[in-house]
Amino acid sequence: MRVSQRLRSPEAGPIWGLIFGLLLTGIGGCLWCYTEFVRVADKFDGALAVAALLVGLLSAFYAGRQLRHSHR
Repeated sequence: MRVSQRLRSPEAGPIWGLIFGLLLTGIGGCLWCYTEFVRVADKFDGALAVAALLVGLLSAFYAGRQLRHSHR
């Protein structure tokens, strides 16, 4: 099966959502560590890190839930 055929499957959307969620969670975690350990960062960086972390977690959770329900 070619890659283009696999990406058109009904599960391709949740898989990309899961990848996006994990990536955004990692970015949010790194940003949060940066704001905590480097005292030069301002409060906007901390708020941005928490927002990225929450959006990433919610996206990964929802995509994982969709993947789990699509296999049943």
